[in-house]
Amino acid sequence: MGRSRLGICLLLLVVLAGCNALGGPGGETPTDANTTVSGPNAVPGVTDGQLTDSQALLDAHAQSMLATGFENDYRANRSAVRNGQVVTIVGRQRTLVEANKTEYRYRVTSGAGTPTSQFDTWGNQSMQVLRGQVGDTVRYSTGAPATAADLTGTGALGPYLTASSFEVVDSRSSDGRYLVTLEATSTNASAVLPANGTDLRNYEARMVVDASGRILVFEASGNYTVRSGSASEPGVVDITYEVVSLGDRDLERPEWVATALAQ
Repeated sequence: MGRSRLGICLLLLVVLAGCNALGGPGGETPTDANTTVSGPNAVPGVTDGQLTDSQALLDAHAQSMLATGFENDYRANRSAVRNGQVVTIVGRQRTLVEANKTEYRYRVTSGAGTPTSQFDTWGNQSMQVLRGQVGDTVRYSTGAPATAADLTGTGALGPYLTASSFEVVDSRSSDGRYLVTLEATSTNASAVLPANGTDLRNYEARMVVDASGRILVFEASGNYTVRSGSASEPGVVDITYEVVSLGDRDLERPEWVATALAQ
């Protein structure tokens, strides 16, 4: 796969997330960092118990995550029309990033019903290398480094944050970290549903945020109707994002990167 094919692989990552996409171990657990705050309004973007500026929260999340290094896990299951049939696209991205994005790795798997493709990415501050595998076919490509949105999950989570109004339902200290839980109170259905999706129902969205703005957990789920021609079938959206660990780590460059660069 030459450099001109990189965009095709990245497009598949977009499909995984529904809007944007968000791979391995180690590091400090999210509750180990100490943060002193005076209340939920200390969380970026939260005022008077409401999320009033989702972009401020997303920016703070990305900045804080990249500064420390992290591992996160993003899963997205969404029903959509593919080749005239309604299928549920299942996808996952696991990401490992060194502090200040010195080096990073992530793995994306996706498919209809079960994962049928896998994309492994390694990068640093100057370049990115991708290995894609669909069935028995393996291809490589290189390109510019991943953005903060690609790595920290803000690209994937952004549409869900802006689609709903969120209010604080709980705030507490846990292991020296101040945590705030927000839940969606109303949602713009058209911003959540995929193409051909209508009648959003049973939709719920919830997130846990620390005082630095890190979105430690985000969950959203609901049901809707998917129209394919004159037929209608039930569909589902199920999104989960989790910060597995925080802290710097020492990532090794995968052996396949040398093969990719030699292409």
